[in-house]
Amino acid sequence: MRLPVSTPLIGVISALLLCTAVQARPIPEPTAPKYPGIIKLDVDVTDTERKIFQVRETLPVAAGPLMLFFPQWLPGNHSPTGQIAGLAGLTFKANGKPVEWTRDTVNMYAFHLTVPAGATALEAEYQYLTANTPQLGRVLVTPDIINLQWNSVVLYPAGVNAAGVTVEASMTYPAAWQFAAALETSQATSGKVQFKPVDLVNLIDSPAYVGKYFKTYELDPGAKVPVRFHVVADNAESLEAAPEQIEAHRKMVQQTYKVFGPGPYTHYDFLIAASENFGGTGGLEHRQSTEIGVGPGYFSKYKMSPFMRGAARIRACVERQIPPSRRSDHAQLQRADAELAVVGLRRRHQLLGRCDRRARRPALARGSPRTAGRHHRRHARPRRPQLAQSAGHHQ
Repeated sequence: MRLPVSTPLIGVISALLLCTAVQARPIPEPTAPKYPGIIKLDVDVTDTERKIFQVRETLPVAAGPLMLFFPQWLPGNHSPTGQIAGLAGLTFKANGKPVEWTRDTVNMYAFHLTVPAGATALEAEYQYLTANTPQLGRVLVTPDIINLQWNSVVLYPAGVNAAGVTVEASMTYPAAWQFAAALETSQATSGKVQFKPVDLVNLIDSPAYVGKYFKTYELDPGAKVPVRFHVVADNAESLEAAPEQIEAHRKMVQQTYKVFGPGPYTHYDFLIAASENFGGTGGLEHRQSTEIGVGPGYFSKYKMSPFMRGAARIRACVERQIPPSRRSDHAQLQRADAELAVVGLRRRHQLLGRCDRRARRPALARGSPRTAGRHHRRHARPRRPQLAQSAGHHQ
């Protein structure tokens, strides 16, 4: 049954559509190679009780229209997952006076404003509200651990290649706590660190971990290219590792060098969160760091076998830093198998990425004997162990 539509309702809908069409503005392509000047980004993460980050950002600008973006596509993510829902209290000022802004009617990650005449700097102040519970998202702040993901606290200009946007970031954190990040430090005092200017791509790809309980282990002592293993935890006991455990991690680094040669980084930082409260990741690789979330008993409760599985994951993370053209090379993968067997890591599905395994095995047609057998095993009813053994089947 067709419902009648009144003429006033049609008029309202038409007006809304017309308003949207008028307000929608084209989003410029990021064709400009360089943004003039350096963006200053100051982040205060000391509010661990409310789990709120306070942000102040200063952008060099010129008079006229300006579009700013909140990061939408993030490293290690396969969809537009930027957590813009946490952005709050956004205000702008230029020459000491407020500047009005509007949200883009199509792209919710874009903001429009007009820089007044004579202004050379735009000051933005806002907060980022991190998740209080896992149901609301990844928990980045606990009473003992803070994880600063730069993509959640930065706005950047549209129309410019992200690699051409330079940002000088600083972080204020609880006094007496310690931090780790792949960013280079220019100045540090108790409770505050100033990082060297870096392009936006590397900034977002270099998260910072801050911990009340914090410890660093050198995985390649005395080397020109440091490899460090930073641990933040819920308590001091979870930081302590046995010498043989650290030695296993050091072997992972050396085996990687034997297989692939020196890594394409000036230093490498493993960021380990040994916590049951913190929303860590199973393993998120960055250009010069890797985030790994483990349980509070990573060192104290695990025996050597599961610990070595953890070490294998670290080796896989290091391998991810090798250029893809080398990772997918068949000969390189064969060498990797041989070298890793020396240290007893024989479970290849934990050592070699899925893409690498697929690259070196022929594609199987649907319904081939191998895939058909796999389908049969997956859906067949469980068989009694003695019958399976007598039939010559091995699990």
